[in-house]
Amino acid sequence: MEWADVTVPAVSLRGRRGHGIEVQVRARTKPYEGFDFALATVTTASDGTEDRHDNVLLGISELESFADLLLHALAFPRIDRTISVFDDEATLQVKQAEPGRWNVRFGPVHVPPAGATWKNFPDLRFQVDRGDIEHALSAFQDLANRLAD
Repeated sequence: MEWADVTVPAVSLRGRRGHGIEVQVRARTKPYEGFDFALATVTTASDGTEDRHDNVLLGISELESFADLLLHALAFPRIDRTISVFDDEATLQVKQAEPGRWNVRFGPVHVPPAGATWKNFPDLRFQVDRGDIEHALSAFQDLANRLAD
């Protein structure tokens, strides 16, 4: 597969206190027999600490899954939804806490064994409101559309 650098805006899902995730796509695969992948830097933020994860592989369709998850959180707030992202290395869950507020959990699918040498995503929990979700939804939809071309 060949990679092409891309310049697209970062997208994020963050609560009012800055907790959350940001995805910055840096490259994508050139069209090749149905393989559509992107390479991103994912930054997680919690309690004033940002943690950068470089060279995160994601399918272009995962950006649409992010948007779909957020759209359904707004349309059907009582339904708890979870998706697997970043080539199944993490999950993102959005669940209504109260009217107009949602709890978000982003974390690893599995915990690395003792002595592991790679850095896994943290178990991150934060709260967002309708405006935060609408902003992230628009950004993920726009990014998915830009990379689909």
